[in-house]
Amino acid sequence: MSDTVPAITVPDGQPVRRFMRYVRPPIKDDEAHPPLYPLRPGTRALRLGIDVTTIPAPPPGEFSTFFGRNEIEFQLLVPRGSEIPDAWMDVLADPLVRQIGFTTIEEATRHLDTVEFWVATDSEHRRSRARAHFFPVYQQLDQQSHTQGETITVEQRNRAAAYAAAAAVVGIDVIVTAAPTVGRSDVADNDTVASVTPGDAVALIGHHLRMTNNPVVQVRSGRLPGGGTWTETESAATIENL
Repeated sequence: MSDTVPAITVPDGQPVRRFMRYVRPPIKDDEAHPPLYPLRPGTRALRLGIDVTTIPAPPPGEFSTFFGRNEIEFQLLVPRGSEIPDAWMDVLADPLVRQIGFTTIEEATRHLDTVEFWVATDSEHRRSRARAHFFPVYQQLDQQSHTQGETITVEQRNRAAAYAAAAAVVGIDVIVTAAPTVGRSDVADNDTVASVTPGDAVALIGHHLRMTNNPVVQVRSGRLPGGGTWTETESAATIENL
């Protein structure tokens, strides 16, 4: 038996990405914004807000296989005045469209130390407006304290703050985006509403399906050449399928 002690390397510096992001509880807890995992039975769908500016079309891979599932609700986050991408409308059945009324800090409405803007909701069955706000000084502090990782501009941080504030006020659980601020631990607004890439969103969806006791992710079937059929079931019930 070897007496050699394995070397342990401790990394230096501050991490810029987090290993896992969990869905935050809603800001409000009422009939319009129930918790995702309530103490009493009665779970709701996981609400994903798709940033169509950075993801203008459904991405390839496992993420797109969840379209049409009752346990997942896809909502589109669109800048005010922008066209809704046809690629998303073709694959989603009448999704909720949230129009984000934020452009830049200079053009935004101010209220004391906050920036305010409207989030308009348009669909066949729902039309509403909600007021969202955030503190731009937090993005400046994040920018000043940033020392490692890919450089993020203040404007990109402001946009992340606006989308997080908009998602929180309308009850979205997770923002799916390809923005440079996604998943960054040095972006404080990622603690308001989690932001993930489409690939990382698959892990959250799998976690949601397990929590709601519906671990089946995908079922494939077909016919065998010599007769008969085959069925393949993909499950999120084990850690290997995270």
